[in-house]
Amino acid sequence: MTGFADVIDVTAMLTPPEVMHAALVMPHDWLVWDTLFQRVRDGINLLLGIADHLPGVAVPRLPDGSLADLIVKPLCGDWDRIRSNGDACRILARGMDGLAQNLAAVPISLAPHWTG
Repeated sequence: MTGFADVIDVTAMLTPPEVMHAALVMPHDWLVWDTLFQRVRDGINLLLGIADHLPGVAVPRLPDGSLADLIVKPLCGDWDRIRSNGDACRILARGMDGLAQNLAAVPISLAPHWTG
């Protein structure tokens, strides 16, 4: 806009945050338990798949995922999403700052053109 102060494009500032997948540092004992748990679960699911071949039998499978996905995240929260939410708050703060700058710039730019 000629003759007007620079208006910040707030919509360009508001980008969705990236959801990262942080590696969980676990003790060796936990890794052993996790490996055993996944092997046992996969074996049970294999047996349940065989049972599904019987007429009229539909058995649900045990859920996929590691012990961290099935036990830790439901109890303490999904830390990857929590981090993304924190990033979203910072992105929103930048957008609100741009909006505040626009609110200050537009009336100043319109003042010379205002008549009546």
